[in-house]
Amino acid sequence: MTQLKDGDRVSIHYTGTLEDGTIFDSTVQRGPFEFIIGRGEVSHGLEQAVLKMNVGDKQTVNLSATEAFGRWDRNLIMRVKKTEFPENLKLSVGQRLEMPQGDGRVAHLVVTEIKGERVTVDGNHPLAGKKVTFEVELLGIKSGV
Repeated sequence: MTQLKDGDRVSIHYTGTLEDGTIFDSTVQRGPFEFIIGRGEVSHGLEQAVLKMNVGDKQTVNLSATEAFGRWDRNLIMRVKKTEFPENLKLSVGQRLEMPQGDGRVAHLVVTEIKGERVTVDGNHPLAGKKVTFEVELLGIKSGV
């Protein structure tokens, strides 16, 4: 068994489904997905499952909301004045926005309502609060990239 460690780049195929069987994402048609162990590039639960796999292994991983994309948090819903956005930005409900944070990270937001001079944005992951299942196949490992 290969012992994966922080910094290793892994290549996987996955299909993610919701509790009702709806597929929310899959790499099968578009090609493998790569991520680096220990960088938080995928959900904690998925990374933990991959850590126990060998190249060629396939596994079904059932994740709680906390293990997958986190719990839905009402504190991530914000009402912002339109004047806080760039003048040339045409806002619309459903629009995805990126907001730079002071620590170098980027917050991903979705516009959920536009009412008068106020815009409501949601900073929750679209799958926050949902249990998910991943069908995962570990395709390859590159050590310490």
